[in-house]
Amino acid sequence: MRVALVVPPVKDFYFTPQRASFLGVRTIAALLRERGIEHAVFNGVRSRGRPIPLPEELSYLDRYVGSTHFFSGFHRFGIREDFLAGQVASYGPDLVLVSCFAFGYANETIETIAAIKRLSPRSYIVAGGAGVSAYPEYFIRNSQADAAVRGQAEDCIDMLIRDPGEAPGACSRTAGGALRSIPAYTHDCPFKPVMMKTRESRDAVYYAAMISRGCPRRCSFCSVRLTFPGYRRAARDDVLAMIGTIPRTDKRVHVNFEDDSLLVEFDGFMDVLDALASHTRGRFSFSMENGTEFALLDADRIRALKRLGVTRLNLPLVSRDERILTASGRRGDADSYAAVAATCRRYDIPVTAYIIAGLPGDTIQSVRAGVDYLLGLDVLVSILPFYPVPGIAGYESTSYFDSISPRLCTGAAFYPWHGIGTDDLVDLFRTAREAALRAKK
Repeated sequence: MRVALVVPPVKDFYFTPQRASFLGVRTIAALLRERGIEHAVFNGVRSRGRPIPLPEELSYLDRYVGSTHFFSGFHRFGIREDFLAGQVASYGPDLVLVSCFAFGYANETIETIAAIKRLSPRSYIVAGGAGVSAYPEYFIRNSQADAAVRGQAEDCIDMLIRDPGEAPGACSRTAGGALRSIPAYTHDCPFKPVMMKTRESRDAVYYAAMISRGCPRRCSFCSVRLTFPGYRRAARDDVLAMIGTIPRTDKRVHVNFEDDSLLVEFDGFMDVLDALASHTRGRFSFSMENGTEFALLDADRIRALKRLGVTRLNLPLVSRDERILTASGRRGDADSYAAVAATCRRYDIPVTAYIIAGLPGDTIQSVRAGVDYLLGLDVLVSILPFYPVPGIAGYESTSYFDSISPRLCTGAAFYPWHGIGTDDLVDLFRTAREAALRAKK
């Protein structure tokens, strides 16, 4: 058997290298390697974007594009779908697994599947990933995928190889055309940590890693639980073995952890960082794009993170309005946040502070109050416009998403889901971006 693992290109206003590791695909590749299955990864994403026309469903943003402190244009980050499909077809796979890392990029996944089917019509195509886990039926109704699978790869990989349509979490069509869904496993399956090299500079080697799954929190706006129902850490021996695979080098080694909740087991995370520092002979730094909850930090923990080489902390405040915080399932308050930010400043740790704009109950006044508050804390302020994903609180009825474009389910769509309109969302975004640019000067 020959399996192709496919990552479609990304079409958006922006894309960052931190989003390009696609550790889920690397996890599947490792599982196939363990089973002796021939496979190849076809990554259609590139960090440099090519300008493309603004999609019709985002045409309401046309008057902002290119304006001061907004995005310069819409881009395709990666190769064309037909070129990617040509690479896959030349490989001659029996099974094609196409990844969708977020529901907002469903269109790219659907277009890639169509291109592969044109050139390799006999290949069995399965869509998977976090974007598919949110609403697998959508991909069966709207694409030429033979199956769409929700959940974790470890739960379904063996059946996926033998009989994809019968795999746990699989959705497919019957011979009569009706949709058929198989429940996904919900038990805590064993898993291994994953790491990959993302780039290298003259003086540093960069890696992305994940050593845990899921999050113990149940924030209303978060979709992590749709793929990872519970929170678990990888076995310590497996993490240490992974660290041991990093080649020795005189360059600094930087690891960006992509976990969703790193600090829940703080002592265990310190153990991992100590092992990394030892393996790299102290030439080590790290960052955490996700999963840093300010309520879990205090002066001792911040000092420990600094000692072990943290380069920046991403700390969501979410909202200054305590009612909205409570309704969202978040802990902490603005005063506690200010204390954490001040401690980070004392230890010379840069902080990026995030406000989510447009949550249920938000008003333009409440979000502006949060932004103004953060601007006084010597932090880099970033606005994240709210967007829903099928299955999160308030959007449990997935049928709602049948009548809208998935592209609206991204922060960069600035879509008015609740009480704040597009004009105000864009204005808040510009305000934060202008302040960030001033702070960098």
